[in-house]
Amino acid sequence: MAANATLLGLLPAGSFEKLHALKSLGVCVRCILRYAAVTDHELYSLDSAELSATWDTFSAAQGQPVPDAPAAIAGVCTCCLDVFEGALGASNRADLVAKAKDCGYATTTFMIAIQIPSATLIRQHSLSHHVKFPSTPIDLKEVLKWCLTPILATALNNATYVATSDVSIHLHFQHELSEQEAMQVPTIRDTIMQNKRRKLEIDAFGAVTRALQSMHDFPSTMPCPPTVAKTPCSLTVKMERAPTYVAGRYLKYQRGLSQTPWVLDGERLGESSVEEAIGDIVLPHFHAKSYKFHTAGREDVDVRMLGNGRPFILELIDAKVAALPSPAHYERIQAEVNETNADRVEIRGFQLTDKKRFSVLQAGADSKRKTYCCVVWVAEKLTPDRVATLNSISDLAVAQKTPVRVLHRRTLLTRPKVIHSANVTVLNDHYMLLRLTTSAGTYVKEFVHGDLGRTLPNVSTLLGCDADILQLDVEDLVE
Repeated sequence: MAANATLLGLLPAGSFEKLHALKSLGVCVRCILRYAAVTDHELYSLDSAELSATWDTFSAAQGQPVPDAPAAIAGVCTCCLDVFEGALGASNRADLVAKAKDCGYATTTFMIAIQIPSATLIRQHSLSHHVKFPSTPIDLKEVLKWCLTPILATALNNATYVATSDVSIHLHFQHELSEQEAMQVPTIRDTIMQNKRRKLEIDAFGAVTRALQSMHDFPSTMPCPPTVAKTPCSLTVKMERAPTYVAGRYLKYQRGLSQTPWVLDGERLGESSVEEAIGDIVLPHFHAKSYKFHTAGREDVDVRMLGNGRPFILELIDAKVAALPSPAHYERIQAEVNETNADRVEIRGFQLTDKKRFSVLQAGADSKRKTYCCVVWVAEKLTPDRVATLNSISDLAVAQKTPVRVLHRRTLLTRPKVIHSANVTVLNDHYMLLRLTTSAGTYVKEFVHGDLGRTLPNVSTLLGCDADILQLDVEDLVE
């Protein structure tokens, strides 16, 4: 293998003695280039054999004997623990490219996230101290990004590397010695020993960085030079896309249909849900792994959601397609959901959105007024006075203890709510349609029957007789 002329011209002869000392300690040529402050990105990506041949030629020019035959495969790099070889070695590089090509993401950008063992920092610090190198080498992760960016960009159909992208490629390097070597740093060891109960992470890159920067003298607990590692780093590659969000409003026309899958004591109740009626149809259009359904509040399983519908966000996990080509595609998905779920679920305003929409969704759940229509039975005759009592309600303050029916999943509290208005349509002496406008989160069923006195006042106390609710619809979410 011939030497690379460009690299040969960049290696500093004046630093040869110290660079040669590093090489003698088992430091790989790529790490030597970092110490030599070589900033030509392409040179780090050269084949390992070509890098080795170039180093041999450089050494010979400085009077060092040239090997009679190509050297056997070098051991694990004393500095980077073969992080470079793990990503840039011929077979490893090919595997990484294959994974990027096969990931299936439709994207124009990507980002790279690299996690390396803190032992590489400790070893670099020890080597610099041992050979008295005058400057700090170029950051290992930065060099890796230089090398990997063009390779991965090509594999991802010429996508552009950016600092922040929804598509990320994670390279996680780990080494069995890393925790052990981190404990050799005095401040790390002391912190861990003082906080045994907190189970702090020993191999914490940031903590080790700060600890090394704060050291004035080289501690006796750290070997100098570092010992030779027997095994290289292991590499785990993970590619993922940040969640994609689509939003709209849903109407539920069928009683008995839960908002989300209803599971009780491990047993599925009900065949479907609003979440599945929407999500199962949307999912394949974006080639996502899974989804999460978020809404502005919820209605009970026996309650219909009418009017302008309830706002929802569908969070698509690891979607291969982050956005559809045009609004018409979203309209077609909306039509598909509505046709498939005729007389059960309807969605409106289906569109692409972003994470900021969550704040609007939460505000709707917490602060908006809701209008309900319920069929109510009363034990005694609906006299004009009783009807007038309900119709005169205006911003009635109500104290609601957590209802008995939800105590198993909600904290026992007394929550202040407001009944803004009420309107009665008498059906006969004992039945009426009662329309209520309330503050968000009001338990309407409990406001009608009182929940054993846990909601006060209530329709029963206002009328002076028992009352119960037979049917309930959400008619509107007041913007």
